[in-house]
Amino acid sequence: MGLDHRISVKDRSGELLKEYWFRKVNCLQGYMEVKYKVENCVDEIMTFDDICYLNDVAIKILESRSIELGKVLLPIQTGFFYGNYEYNEFYFDDIATVLGATSDILENFNEKDHHLVYWCWY
Repeated sequence: MGLDHRISVKDRSGELLKEYWFRKVNCLQGYMEVKYKVENCVDEIMTFDDICYLNDVAIKILESRSIELGKVLLPIQTGFFYGNYEYNEFYFDDIATVLGATSDILENFNEKDHHLVYWCWY
């Protein structure tokens, strides 16, 4: 039980190319809830600008290891079974997970040929 979520990369015909799964990475969920008002089990289109933003802030947070910066750029989102609610090593692990996915997306896919879908279940 808890927050499971993913970013799917599809080609322009809708064929699934890759999925990036997350487990209780509530700062990512919080970003999506604030920006898109995502709902449980409903696909939400993301942009490559979202991926660039998430990648950039993840780098800044991990390089600085600053809790204060994390609270501003990618804050924790509370929710029923959303996971860790503390700014601690688990938070930085979540940020590293976001960085891994966003870096891979930016390296291997592009806005011209692909689109992104965010989905969550809680």
